[in-house]
Amino acid sequence: MEIKDKSCYRGDLHQSGFTLMEVLMALLIMSLCLTLILEGLAGAHRLARRSQGYARVVPVAEAVMGELILCDKDLKDIAGDDKAVEKVSKGSFLCSVEIEKFSPLPNDAPDREGFSLYRVKLRMKGGQSTPPLVVETALP
Repeated sequence: MEIKDKSCYRGDLHQSGFTLMEVLMALLIMSLCLTLILEGLAGAHRLARRSQGYARVVPVAEAVMGELILCDKDLKDIAGDDKAVEKVSKGSFLCSVEIEKFSPLPNDAPDREGFSLYRVKLRMKGGQSTPPLVVETALP
């Protein structure tokens, strides 16, 4: 019996096509590239959500700090001799304002009569997609 169609005969040295190893390596390389691309897209999405959260929190934090700076109350009355913490709700944000008296001078330096500095720390937390924000400043 003689084979009439020799194109499917495996002994032919001029075959075209890919071996199983070449196909597996190509799939491996493609899957690694796809994983890296998807990870980059996920990271970009996380950063975009975080920056949107900051864009929502920062104006509210500026308004709260502006109220503290422009308020008629003296910070000495609010903080007393040591420290004061106040929790405030501004819209959908939870604000924690911490006011404490501090001196940038060493303890043995002479005090300046009638001049005090207060550290004002504002912590804000919004929704789940909003990152917490901490703002600190010093006010006379």
